Amino acid sequence: MTGSTEGRAAAPAHGPSIRFVDEPLAAGPADAGERVVVLDPAWTPRGDEPAIPIRTAARRALATQAPLDRALELVDRFADQAGLDEALTVDGVALWPRRRLVAWRRLHDLVLWRAILTDLGVGRGTTVRADAPPEALRDVLAAAGLAPEAERRPATATADSAAPDGRRRQATVARRLARRVRSIVGGRPNPAVPPAADAHAGDRERLLAAFGADRRRLLVLTDSGVHQEVETDDGPRRLDPFLGPIVNRLRGTALEPVVVDLATGSAPADGAASFRAITAGTDDPAARASARSAAESASTSLRAAVAGVDLDGVDVGPVLLDDERRFVADGIAPWLLTRGRIERFLATARPAGLLLINEYGRPEWLSAARRQGIPVAAVQHGIIHRAHAGYVLPHRTPALVLADRTYLFGDFERRLLTAGVYREHEVRVAGSPRLDLLAAHDAATSATEAAAERQRIREALGAGAGERLVVFSSTNNPDLRRLVVAPILAAVLDRALPNVRLVVKLHPAEAPHDLYERLAAGLAAAGGFDPPPVSVIRDVDLYALLRAADAHLGIHSTVLTDAVVAGVRNLIVTGFPGGDLLDYVARGVATPVRDGGDLLAALDAPPPAPDDAGRAAFLADQLDGADASERIAADLVAWLGG
Repeated sequence: MTGSTEGRAAAPAHGPSIRFVDEPLAAGPADAGERVVVLDPAWTPRGDEPAIPIRTAARRALATQAPLDRALELVDRFADQAGLDEALTVDGVALWPRRRLVAWRRLHDLVLWRAILTDLGVGRGTTVRADAPPEALRDVLAAAGLAPEAERRPATATADSAAPDGRRRQATVARRLARRVRSIVGGRPNPAVPPAADAHAGDRERLLAAFGADRRRLLVLTDSGVHQEVETDDGPRRLDPFLGPIVNRLRGTALEPVVVDLATGSAPADGAASFRAITAGTDDPAARASARSAAESASTSLRAAVAGVDLDGVDVGPVLLDDERRFVADGIAPWLLTRGRIERFLATARPAGLLLINEYGRPEWLSAARRQGIPVAAVQHGIIHRAHAGYVLPHRTPALVLADRTYLFGDFERRLLTAGVYREHEVRVAGSPRLDLLAAHDAATSATEAAAERQRIREALGAGAGERLVVFSSTNNPDLRRLVVAPILAAVLDRALPNVRLVVKLHPAEAPHDLYERLAAGLAAAGGFDPPPVSVIRDVDLYALLRAADAHLGIHSTVLTDAVVAGVRNLIVTGFPGGDLLDYVARGVATPVRDGGDLLAALDAPPPAPDDAGRAAFLADQLDGADASERIAADLVAWLGG
């Protein structure tokens, strides 16, 4: 790669040339022999426009890859070569399992970008220009020796070794690391820097007062940033659909719940205390020195590490090692200080136990509780599949921190986890607490009221009489939307879809955007047909939306399972390996669709019968029984409330 990412450099007089731009208008006139690739996943060329949409190259790459499975295999091979289990064991806690999840997601994108570059014919001798390439694209190009000198990163680079002319890249890295540190320490951007004043001391005292001696207390961790809209007897509420029902069951029992909201930048959830009340205050000099020493020790271990990850002739191992070195340099000390604050709080409050979800992403909480002898219970939240890097781990070490008890939706998940590192006594099959909210709503809703609710939702979405609603479940990951979702969804929007309205259900944490409207409009304009109307919605009860729909359309989404529960037509877009994470098609609970013709045929077919044998078997295996929140609450009281 020649030139700079800050502008155009002259193309050489010989050899192939390719340029990546955000949108065609940013490209300007192409040089002779230069190909232009548009990174906007919604852009579709019209007529004789010469630019190449990234979407078509990504779709061809997906057809040759199983990126989730391949990334999981590669990340474990990389970790073994680099010795990351040992290098990232800090103060007796294995941090690699959490970092493994980050690296797995990184490798997913690197795998796809490498395949895309192969599809585009990018190789040695190719001149590549890009004004602001996505991180994974930039890293694959650099690993292939196609990055400009200012963009190169030596394999031994650390956070403090960037050259002066790499300051812009340093700023980008710093922003990315800040996000990653926040994800690891539970929401506080940089706990290594003590606050100027203990502004949350009062909140801390009130929170500690809730842990009185009159009754045993359960500390419950929630995150209002990803709460969902749920229909209740009191109307729609935004709440934690997995922990909320359990908390309600525990009120007034021998194990009174005390809820802490881990979100930052938003008001705590109903009745919850803020996470800042726990992490308020300062750290003594000895703790800060110890944290710095641990970070330096881990940095020393990683400095000599070598690991190769071959992606069709391009070694991205140094890219992944650099990620871990920067994490160690910038993340270890903040993590240790945050863990120390959590531990001091637990030592004072002495809860009977800790209850949370997403436990594999919160080793600071699990290790602090373990050090204080406080039991930890976790609740499954979403599907667990064969390539889930948070739950499906390659081996167990003494430093691995797991919940003492993990409540699972069904026996399928129990078999998957116990075939790995979990032991039988560490898991309980209990069902999904989210379905308790659904059952309660159904019990309180008459058939007439249910029909009125369905009509109300359809009218709110602008659906006319006879219009068929197809709910498509989106993702809050923009890279996944660019490389997977848009390329696959485009195959279904390849023709006129009479009387079909596409309803995009955004992820609870997904910011509103117009990708899907632009994608449908661009494909229709290029194909000479009318686009389907597109409605985008985020804050709505998912099950109410599914029941108002005529079908659900998914791409390896947890909503595929929700659609089976709702009893709506369940469609899964095929055409790329590894996408059917739970074998929905083989188990008879989803219909594969390849294009718009398959979609129309599926909508014309009879809806699934409520007593369908395949559906009943799937639900019995994946979602065991009813009243999960009562079962979990009773088990918690018997275990921790004595």
